[in-house]
Amino acid sequence: MQLFPAQLGDTVLVQNSKQGLIAVGQIAQETDSPAARVVDNQGKVEIKGCQSVSLITDKACIKVCGDDGKVRVIGQAIHVSSEQGICLTGWPIRLN
Repeated sequence: MQLFPAQLGDTVLVQNSKQGLIAVGQIAQETDSPAARVVDNQGKVEIKGCQSVSLITDKACIKVCGDDGKVRVIGQAIHVSSEQGICLTGWPIRLN
C-alpha cells in the first residue's frame, strides 16, 4: 500500500467507518497517465510507462528508462544465447 497526502482539489474515494469518513484512494484524472498500460499490438504485447518499465524479482531487474533511453539489466548472472552473433554498440565489453 502506498500512502500519500491528498492535495487541495484531489478527487478521492471515501469509506464510512465508526470514526467517520476515511479517504481510501485517489481517483485519477482523465489527463493522468496510468502507471503502466498493457497493449496488444497485433499479437505483440507492449507495456508502456511514461517514465520507465521494469521487470523486478528479488535477485534481478530489467529496466527500460524513458528519460535517457537506457536499458539496464542487473542480476547475479546474465545469460545470453543466440544462434547468430550478439551485437552490442557503445563501450567495449568483455565476454567470458
